[in-house]
Amino acid sequence: FPYTPLFRSLRPDMPHREFINNILNCLASVPYVRGINNHMGSYLTQDPKSMRWLMEEITRQGSLYFIDSHTTKYSIAHQVANDYQLPGFRRNVFLDNVREPQAIARQFRRLLSIARDQGVALAIGHPHPETLAFLDSALPLLEERGIVLLPVSELIERAQLLKTRQLRPILARRSFEIGESKAEN
Repeated sequence: FPYTPLFRSLRPDMPHREFINNILNCLASVPYVRGINNHMGSYLTQDPKSMRWLMEEITRQGSLYFIDSHTTKYSIAHQVANDYQLPGFRRNVFLDNVREPQAIARQFRRLLSIARDQGVALAIGHPHPETLAFLDSALPLLEERGIVLLPVSELIERAQLLKTRQLRPILARRSFEIGESKAEN
């Protein structure tokens, strides 16, 4: 959620009414909102009361999904979303927790490996110059590898179909590492 005087972040120490009002104000500020994601909420995602309040309100809103950025191993957000039967997903890879091109490339290869093995994978990252430069060079190569970028809402649907075995993972047709030229294959 954006942090401004009108739209404050959510905190575990907030009274219930303020917490809900912040959610409602933030949702109203984003036209055509489809889902919610925690960004600065590592502490909040560990708090059962806050996660219940959040998921109850998302449920009341209807048709929203929740993405857990999983910025701490102690996050319970995805589990609580599941308890409320909300559509959602937990990120698999943090692309740029280390802002070095080699580290970003390593995380991206990890993302692709998870996508091949599980059929879907979700990464988060920041608009850092290093991240954007890497993605500019890497994303055009995905189609050749049989990997398709999806909107998050479609990724969630695909993950559900995979989970219920209504869909099988599709393996990449080609395999070359990001950063290698095709001639090196």
